[in-house]
Amino acid sequence: SDDYKLLYTLKGHTYWVRNIISFQVDDNVQLASCSRDRTIRILDPSDDYKLLHTLRGHTGEVDNIIAFQVGDNVRLASCSGDTTIRIWDPSDDYKLLYTLKGHTYWVRNIISFQVDDNVQLASCSRDRTIRILDPSDDYK
Repeated sequence: SDDYKLLYTLKGHTYWVRNIISFQVDDNVQLASCSRDRTIRILDPSDDYKLLHTLRGHTGEVDNIIAFQVGDNVRLASCSGDTTIRIWDPSDDYKLLYTLKGHTYWVRNIISFQVDDNVQLASCSRDRTIRILDPSDDYK
């Protein structure tokens, strides 16, 4: 259907784009996309979708990315075919905070959810497991 007017076609990833999310840093909405090209791209919708950052570190395709809150801090979590989950800090120039290992095969998805007053993360993998993480505990 042609009910919506196309505003932009965003390019830059060199392989399939797997997911895109929106999140807020301070009062600014940003987009994060992840791709089979092993990167995460951060875009600014208020500035014609200007590329702000390209996050690198995964050695396999990045299947998913989420934003979640720990206290007053926004974090991004990405999961990959390299069996890791990576936690990024948007308020500190997207610094990589943690590389979480434990899955033995491709990590396909990650979610955040609330239990009482605590945020938790859940990841699922082709190793047939679901891992539950507590981001308030520095992943120890």
